[in-house]
Amino acid sequence: MSYNFILSSILILFIFCYMILLNYAWQNRETPITISYGLGVLSAFFYTFGYAFQLLSTTVDQMMF
Repeated sequence: MSYNFILSSILILFIFCYMILLNYAWQNRETPITISYGLGVLSAFFYTFGYAFQLLSTTVDQMMF
């Protein structure tokens, strides 16, 4: 297994953690800070998802997609 695959796998595990945190924030959405926290977790989710697949790419053309 390559180094990039291991790093990407770790990031995908963090994506699942972000999904759990986002679910918890959605269940407690009546508190005032939860909406801001949920949006922050959602943006971190998308960033981590994109970066994990960028690490799996082997060429610059694949990374730019």
